[in-house]
Amino acid sequence: MDTPLARLFQACDPMKPATAQQYIDCSDVRGGHAFTERFMGALRNAGTSGGFMRYLITGHVGGGKSSELVHLKAELSRGGPNPGDRKYLVVLLDASDFIEDYDATPNDVLVAIIAELASTLKTEAGIELQDSYLKRKLNEFIGFMRRDVDVEEAEIPLWEAKATIKLLKKNKSAREEVRAALVGSETTFLEEINLLFEEARVQLRKRGYADIVLILDNLEKIRRLKDAEEGSQSHESLFISNASKFTGLACSFVLTVPLTLVRTNPGALRTAYGQVPFSLPMIKTRTRTGAPYETGIAKLRELLELRGASEEVLTQEAEDLLIQYSGGHVRDLLGTVREAISLAGNGPVELKHARSALGQIVNSLQVSTAGWDRLAKLELDPDRKIDPDDPICAYLLEQVFVLEYINGGEDDEFLQHDETWYAAAPLLQGMRSFKSATKRIIDGQKSS
Repeated sequence: MDTPLARLFQACDPMKPATAQQYIDCSDVRGGHAFTERFMGALRNAGTSGGFMRYLITGHVGGGKSSELVHLKAELSRGGPNPGDRKYLVVLLDASDFIEDYDATPNDVLVAIIAELASTLKTEAGIELQDSYLKRKLNEFIGFMRRDVDVEEAEIPLWEAKATIKLLKKNKSAREEVRAALVGSETTFLEEINLLFEEARVQLRKRGYADIVLILDNLEKIRRLKDAEEGSQSHESLFISNASKFTGLACSFVLTVPLTLVRTNPGALRTAYGQVPFSLPMIKTRTRTGAPYETGIAKLRELLELRGASEEVLTQEAEDLLIQYSGGHVRDLLGTVREAISLAGNGPVELKHARSALGQIVNSLQVSTAGWDRLAKLELDPDRKIDPDDPICAYLLEQVFVLEYINGGEDDEFLQHDETWYAAAPLLQGMRSFKSATKRIIDGQKSS
């Protein structure tokens, strides 16, 4: 059914990044700087002999990183809006397509890079890479799956290996065989990948491209490396202990990294990659003092309008409520809009539908007593700060129960302009447990 309500529903898929038609620059209401502008400025100023740019980007899951990276790809691919911006061949790899989140190794990522690079070069630039070592290696890896997967016996060229390499994500025994085949040859493997980059670079420059940029999206979703504990230990191992696997790549790149890792190990990441990780905060819907932030609210209205929202399908009262309780978290906003549409029948979405959509989420929010205490203390703290080394605070941040913002106020001193602050998710603030914890802390302060 092609109705305005159906079109809005389809345009609000929370799991898809914004299209070129849906994308808007929210940097002014996030309080940070535009990531695309920052990265392209670095490339522009580096020129042809300035070395490779290694950037990390972080933020809450669902906060808009993928949309920013898709936008970056589009800008780099067409050359950018500023004089001196050159056209790049962008290899955008979604790690979720290749990597099992609870059983991964750094070498799994390298194998995926080869497949995505060769495929992108073929489909977007018409370049067919012929590297014999890597072709032989990938076909060896594919051979591990031929017992379980219907694959032709003939050798597969590099640019056709992507679809089959993706199957490693679901084939544990084949993954283990691939890893075993790389033991002792990791250095050679990385050197061959760099030879592949160099071969591609030579051919791309003949076609008017400046160079290659590699974007590795959704790496932060990897939860456990093989032989490591889930969570922080695996994150430290992948992004810090094994940083050389990434910095050893002969190309400019962008990696997505977990927000909790950036907050607990910023110095180690900066040392390993030579850059301060870029944080993509929430879109501000309120200020640090709790007052409504009308500029941010207006930006979220614009975001919904670009996807088809209008008074005919989404009433002003319903839209205001959904924006208020999103806390500026884009994926949550899109998800609740969709849920409200499902409840509205033939529409329009009214306030009662928005309330019901938000109410259905409440029962899924499981917070410990200690967690409620941390949330209440956060809201009573005028500085709105958390201790990222506190496991409970780190958990709340990871679960998006605590949202990260950047000041960005016009009256801030320059050193305060990019200072982070935090707030409990608005839905949690409306729950009885939050209010009880807040009262308990206030009463305790009075009695002492």
